[in-house]
Amino acid sequence: MLKVKAACYPFNVYIQICGTKQTVLDKLKKEGIKGIDLVEVPNSAAATYDVSSNDCLIWMQNPIRTLEDLSILNHEIFHCVVRILRDCGIDLNVSTEEAYAYLTDYLCLKIYKKLGITLCSM
Repeated sequence: MLKVKAACYPFNVYIQICGTKQTVLDKLKKEGIKGIDLVEVPNSAAATYDVSSNDCLIWMQNPIRTLEDLSILNHEIFHCVVRILRDCGIDLNVSTEEAYAYLTDYLCLKIYKKLGITLCSM
């Protein structure tokens, strides 16, 4: 499980690639996050969960091997961005969309680096 701090916001994003529900819960417990229920989404490649007041979890069911997998990760990162900025009182609209774009960019780059995703590896 990877952990990325959401820039200047008081949030963390956890990323779990593969693993059973129990594996994910055990890893979250090691991070001090317990007492949550992860509802598995049938036929879903990935999902984003609020696992504490300041933490999101992206759980991808399969390794990232294709551009479609990367696109799914980006989709889930955006869900985290929406949660983080809304919790900070920044709703998405024309005047705030740049903040959403910057945080999405920041998290994508941090997560790609931690996962070892490069253009050469695709």
